[in-house]
Amino acid sequence: MSFSFHPNVKDTHFDAIYVNGYREYLKDDITMVARAIKKCVTSPIVWRNGQRRKSNFSHVDWIALDFDSGTTIKEALDRFSKYTHVLGTTKSHMIRKKGEAKALPRFRLWIKLKERCESLDNYSYTVKKLAVLSGGDIQAIDGARKFKPSKDIISKGDGELLEIEVKPPEAPVNNDQFTGSRERYIPMFVKNLLAHGTTHGRNFACFKIGQYLSKNHFGVDEVVSMIMQSNLPAASATESEVRSAVRNGFSRSL
Repeated sequence: MSFSFHPNVKDTHFDAIYVNGYREYLKDDITMVARAIKKCVTSPIVWRNGQRRKSNFSHVDWIALDFDSGTTIKEALDRFSKYTHVLGTTKSHMIRKKGEAKALPRFRLWIKLKERCESLDNYSYTVKKLAVLSGGDIQAIDGARKFKPSKDIISKGDGELLEIEVKPPEAPVNNDQFTGSRERYIPMFVKNLLAHGTTHGRNFACFKIGQYLSKNHFGVDEVVSMIMQSNLPAASATESEVRSAVRNGFSRSL
């Protein structure tokens, strides 16, 4: 089981340096993995020739979830501590940034996979789905993703291994309410949220649903109605709360 690390540990604030020269970290001891994540620029992705490019994606034995939108460390561990994992805070953890009402927990959670994944599509799909369900950053899924050293390691442990998920085909869904030749579809992770709900970050989930469905030609009213008729909102959720989260998602359409 392996991941990538960069041997330059002195210039981590210069992003341009960290394109070439990655090495494959092969030690499987969880304590050594935690030390590497704290000391080095790392990535769960192993790239061919050590060159950090999407086109050079080789494989992953781990996934990494990035949290910076309000999910707490306890909430993440309640959900994922049963897996072999390493959780480390980032340098801006609990530091209030400009424009924020309060300081937010910011941390990264590495989870070990049961089997090696050699498909970028399956890797990205799995990370995105888990991020949506747990309130993580769904942008941190690309094939050239790197992470700066963690500030502190908060939790590490051996346990279950995570199954990678296979990305299903996304068949377009026609909708008679829409005119013209545009076709609309609902991504599988959105269908899962609507069908099963989430125990973490309901408003964040509504925000992400709005963000994704806005680019797929849905309207705010349609999305709100879709959510209110699903298993996603808690009993205490009001339509105005859902609408506000959805509108925020539309305003930051991908």
